[in-house]
Order: sequence, then C-alpha cells, then structure tokens
Amino acid sequence: AVSVAFAGPLLDVIGGASGGFQFDGDSSQGKTTLLQVAASVFGTPGYLQTWRATDNAIEAIAAAYSDCLLPLDEIHQCDPRIVGETVYMLGNGRGKNRANDRGGSRGSVAEWRLLFLSSGEKTLAAHMAEARKEMKAGMEIRMLAVQADAGQSLGLFDNLHDKGSGKALADHLKAGIARYHGTPARAYIGRLVQERGQLGAVIRQQLTRFCDEVLPADAHGQAHRAASRFALVAVAGELASMWGVTGWPQGAAWQAAKVCFADWLKARGTTGNREDEEMLAKVRLFFEQHGEARFTRLSNESVLHEEDGMAADPDDHAPKTIGRCGYRLKDKVSGVIRYYVLPESFRNEVCSGLDVGRVCKLLQAAGALETTKGAGYMLQVRTTPEAKYSKSGRAKVYCITSNLFDAGNDDAAGEAAA
Repeated sequence: AVSVAFAGPLLDVIGGASGGFQFDGDSSQGKTTLLQVAASVFGTPGYLQTWRATDNAIEAIAAAYSDCLLPLDEIHQCDPRIVGETVYMLGNGRGKNRANDRGGSRGSVAEWRLLFLSSGEKTLAAHMAEARKEMKAGMEIRMLAVQADAGQSLGLFDNLHDKGSGKALADHLKAGIARYHGTPARAYIGRLVQERGQLGAVIRQQLTRFCDEVLPADAHGQAHRAASRFALVAVAGELASMWGVTGWPQGAAWQAAKVCFADWLKARGTTGNREDEEMLAKVRLFFEQHGEARFTRLSNESVLHEEDGMAADPDDHAPKTIGRCGYRLKDKVSGVIRYYVLPESFRNEVCSGLDVGRVCKLLQAAGALETTKGAGYMLQVRTTPEAKYSKSGRAKVYCITSNLFDAGNDDAAGEAAA
C-alpha cells in the first residue's frame, strides 16, 4: 500500500495510465489503517478520503490529487448504481464533458493522472449486484481487487515485527502517522526530480522483468495490464528503499507486489480474456439451468448428422417440454450429450446480450460446437420435427456438446500464481 503511494508520481515519468487497487474483506482486518499509512506518505490523516460522495465530487477530488495517491475508504458508502462508472472515470483520468446553458460544451473537463487505493467489506462486483448492475472487465482491470486477509490469522498483517498483537502493530503505525506524515513524499519527490531524466528506461525494463516473472507467455493483454500496474508499484517501492526513504531491505517491495499479484490472479481464476470467460460462463449457465427442462430428449441415440440419414424421433413418453429451445441426445459410446439448439432460440435466449459470432468462435475453440462443412457455425440435421417443414428435408441447428462444461476449467491461473 505504501509502495502504491510512491508509484503515483512515476506515472508522469513513463506516461502511464491511472488505475487503482481495492483491499476487500471482513471488518476489523486493518483495511482503514492500511489506507491511513499509505495516505501518510503525502499528508495528514485528513488526506484520506472516503467513497461517501457523488461522482461529481469524486471527480473534483481526483483532479486535486493528480500525480499523487488518492485513498478512498469504505466503498460500500458509494451508491452501487454509480460506483462502477466512477471506477471507469477514475481509471480513465478524465471527468464528464458538461453542457452550458446554451447546449454547447463548457469547454473545461477535469483531468488527472493518479493511482488510487480503495477498501471495503465487499468486492466491487458484490456491491454493484445490490443495484442489479453487472461488473465489466474494464472495471475489474481499472481497480484490481486483493483480499485483505493475508492468511496468517492476523488480518492484513503477515508479520507483527516483534509487536505482541495486530492491534499493537496498528497502534504503532498510527503513532508513526501522527509524527511523520508527509515526510516520505518530500524526500522521495526531491530525489525523483533529480533522477527523472534517466529513470524512464530503467522503470520500463523493470516492468518487463516483473511481468516475465509472474505471467505465462500466452497471457492475455488484460493480465499484462494488471501485472504492469503491480510492477510499477514494486519498482516505486524499490526506488524509495534505494533512496533511503523506507528503510526496507532490498527486494521487500518487489516481493510484496508479487504476493499481491498472485492473490489477484488466483481470485480472477484465469490469465485469459475476461470477456471471453464471461461469455462462456453465461452460455454454460443456460445449459446448466435448462439442459433438461427446455430440450426434448431424442429416443434414437444416433447422431443427427446429414450424412448419417438416421431417423431420430422425440421421445413421446417424456414429459412435455415447456418453452422448448431444441433437442438433446446422449451418445451411448462416448457419453457426450449434444444439444441441438434451434436457431432463433440460440440467438435470442442462449446468446441474449452477447455477440453470437464471437460466442460460436469461443465454443468452437473449446471443442463444444459441432458444425457441417459449408453451413457456417451450424449443423445440418435431417429428422428433427422442424426438418419436416423444409423443402430439402433438412434443418440447421446449433449443436452444442457437453464439452462446454469442461471449457474454462483449466489450472493455468493457479499455476501462474504459484
């Protein structure tokens, strides 16, 4: 957290983008103390802000804190209807463009460049869910979430530094805040001004090194973007230590950033594209919920490919299918279930709110979509009831297989985190 404060002024040196981190977890784990210590790098306890503000007010605060650290405590105090857009705004570094009384632009738009720290008992996604809002991948990347519990039964702490308890360490930190607030920033920025000319290339080199250490070669750009922010924090902490500001041993800030990145990656679950994962998850959810209720079971367990020419009639003994989306067939040999989804049901229900073409590409890449050559992403079948109304005697369906339930369940993120 302290290294995040030192990283804020480095954004200008490398032309970096704004962004933030959130520590979330149960109450009384030391989250507010953490933000107070980070805020003390720059100023008095009054430097710490809270989320209890409108998005317009946070816009003005961000502009005032540009090139520094913006600590925002207790995210639950922000209206869940606007908190996601506020995170977007903070990460984009630019406020709203407002109209004047004649309908034209006022001209001046608030801008900033900063890193922000947030705390809360709930994750951003959980907080937004209270207002039935969905968290987007862009929000996740702009505010990277790290669990507050360090796993040592000490809340945020993993080392008590010869103090008798977590409370004793927190009290010690608060005493230091009261006495030394603002001192680190003066020393750090003074040295930064002297060294600025030669720092850019060194910082970029270290960012690459950090990402190489924590990410696999095929990681998506979203994971690289997150790793780069953790890397900047690591570099800032190491610079502050090298310049005699922190008193930490060499490598302490670097290792702390790697630990927090590993926790973020473990919670995220993948080094891939979050949008792709979410699309597959939504499609998977549809079949988990409706795989039997809305798909009529076929009685003949033969595959309905065009070249097979096998008759496969619906099971007349099965319960009536309400709101049918298609048919299902289980292969006796392989055990694979094929869902033959009717075209409009696939587009309007299975892929509701999603890009149909992109979903099909993802399903195909996951080995969960069977197609007929020349039919695009669809499969031609002969003997579904719908085929009887076709002049060719064939019908086109989207054939989704039960391989869908294996897609996205790899351990790549866990291995990367380890």
